[in-house]
Formats: sequence, C-alpha cells, structure tokens
Amino acid sequence: MAKMKQLTRAGVRHVPEMQQLIRDFVCNVLFAGQSEPPRFDSRFWPSDKTVRNCIYSTRVKAAYVLLCGLFGFWLFSTVDYNLLNRFHIGNASYVVLLRALLASLQNCLQLFF
Repeated sequence: MAKMKQLTRAGVRHVPEMQQLIRDFVCNVLFAGQSEPPRFDSRFWPSDKTVRNCIYSTRVKAAYVLLCGLFGFWLFSTVDYNLLNRFHIGNASYVVLLRALLASLQNCLQLFF
C-alpha cells in the first residue's frame, strides 16, 4: 500500500499502469534474484479493486490537504454568513453561491475525514 500511495502521489492514475509498476517493484526490487511470491498473495499482487481504491483515497486525501491549505481558515472555523451579506458584490446570487460553496466544502470534507 505504501508503494501504491507513493506512486499515486507521483502521478500514476490508471490501474493497469499501477499494476505494471507494482509487478516491476516486486520482481526487481523486493524479490530480486529470488522466486516471486505466489500470485494469490494479495500483499504483493493486489486486486484491481484494491488498486483503484488506493488511488482514489490517496487522491482524495491530497485534495483535502490542498483545500485545507487554501481554505483552512474557512473550513475549521464558524463561517459568519451575515458577514458575507455585508459585502457588496453587485449580484445577490454570488452571495448565495458563496454560502452554498462554503457549506458544501465543510460538509464534504467532514464526510471523508
């Protein structure tokens, strides 16, 4: 799992590509000069679903860290929606959109983490 997370952070996004890189890593690094582990050992030969889930969770966590860095002061504090109404944006729909966006970000990120 650690190698898959590292590869995902390096930019691998597709299951077949990830499996090829894992195969190369297991055969050429972990078991160099030895016989391969059995194919049914999921520690070394993860299923498509496991690879897909690892890629997804690693990307979601990376997005979460990025959003926390960009919007952390909004996400982890109480948003004063009355303060938003004091700003003159020119169109009230922008205020409604901004409120909805902030509320959605708070709710979505709390679901994942």
